[in-house]
Amino acid sequence: MLFYYLQYFKYICIGMLLLSVFVTACAAQAYSVNAARSQDDPEKKEFRLGGLIFVFFTWPILLPAVVSLFLIRALLYGIFILIFSAFLILMPRVSSEPAWLERKILKIGNALLEVNTVLIKLLFRPWEGEAETI
Repeated sequence: MLFYYLQYFKYICIGMLLLSVFVTACAAQAYSVNAARSQDDPEKKEFRLGGLIFVFFTWPILLPAVVSLFLIRALLYGIFILIFSAFLILMPRVSSEPAWLERKILKIGNALLEVNTVLIKLLFRPWEGEAETI
């Protein structure tokens, strides 16, 4: 079965070569457009001419990396949506969400204010008996 696919190896190599030439031509066009920009143009970047040579060799490595990164991100987003949807379905419903959220925020805020009041009383205890001056 492997020998059946080996007869197409010549066509795969030609296709990869043509694709490499196309990608290198795109990079060369981008380099020439960037080189034609004036020095004070904020979109001008400092590209090296040697970067064009490496495009021919790096795109076969970078393309699978970008595709696999995209697939991993899509998978993680899908898992997140499933977990979040299940959480919303299974979460016990309290009264309306804004009232529940407001109660939780007030509870946290009151606790922080109480702690800060105790800290201020501890910090200013030596001056507690003095008269207030405004």
